[in-house]
Amino acid sequence: MKLLSPKLLVLALFALTACVDANSATTAHPKSATVSSELTGQAKKYYKQAKKGDAEAQYQLGNCYLNGYDVDKDDKQAVYWFTKAAKQGHPQAQCDLAVCYANGEGVDVDEQKMVYWYQKAADQDDPVALRGLYLCYAMGTGVEVDEDKALDYLTRAAETGLILAQHELGVYYYNEGMPEEAFPWFVKAAEQGFARSQNELGLLYQDGEGVEQDIEKAAYWFEKAAMQGHPGGMNNIAAIYFNEGKYENAIPWLEMATKTEYVEALYNLAICYEKGYGVEKDIEKAKSLLQIAADKGDIYSAIYLKKLNEKK
Repeated sequence: MKLLSPKLLVLALFALTACVDANSATTAHPKSATVSSELTGQAKKYYKQAKKGDAEAQYQLGNCYLNGYDVDKDDKQAVYWFTKAAKQGHPQAQCDLAVCYANGEGVDVDEQKMVYWYQKAADQDDPVALRGLYLCYAMGTGVEVDEDKALDYLTRAAETGLILAQHELGVYYYNEGMPEEAFPWFVKAAEQGFARSQNELGLLYQDGEGVEQDIEKAAYWFEKAAMQGHPGGMNNIAAIYFNEGKYENAIPWLEMATKTEYVEALYNLAICYEKGYGVEKDIEKAKSLLQIAADKGDIYSAIYLKKLNEKK
């Protein structure tokens, strides 16, 4: 079974906080801040409650230190307070410690401790931790590769409503040749405004995969994605307009997509300039667009550019 697995460099997608070695009794932690000299505003309020053992206040104070809110940024102090909250079972603090062990923020990279804290948070159904364990088991980071466990954690993360997990689960099922299973997950993420899922949902409707073909719904979802700046959505809604002969509607979307150097849009807009579809015919402009796409490794653009250059 294949699993979709965005590369787990250091779980950078979860870069939420710094972290600390909370498993070792011998770990040296920094002394807590002096309220009068270092803390102001909300951080000072959190400090007073954190000193009394309030886990949420400890977690929030850690965030203040991590981000420099009402106190100078200090990852070591963030580590100190996250650890206190995590040891009290605070799931977000536990998850953030895992992130820090993954990223090496305030502590040496330690994959086993990363997994330990993700597991603690995942046991409380923390969505980010569930997705973190999915990546760990998919990539074999801190654990042995286990695709069944990876899929289980990804599914659990998606079921909590985590948009990225829903999208990834849709991609997983699609790559496994099960578009009918992919469809509902793309719908869930698309309805929450996730542009990549909106574009994928449009493709399913366009091609009739996993759902009855419906070009009108495909156009709806492509435009939703395009309005958020998704280049694939821009190119795809343009293609629908193009196929309907509405060149004046297609060209603006292609032009916007080419600003991101999206190769399919570069190729398609080049064709429009070569043929004069919706724009004044301009062979040199077409060649310029094809060259950009070819330079980015698009073989089709390279072939078409060669064809144009060979024309007399």
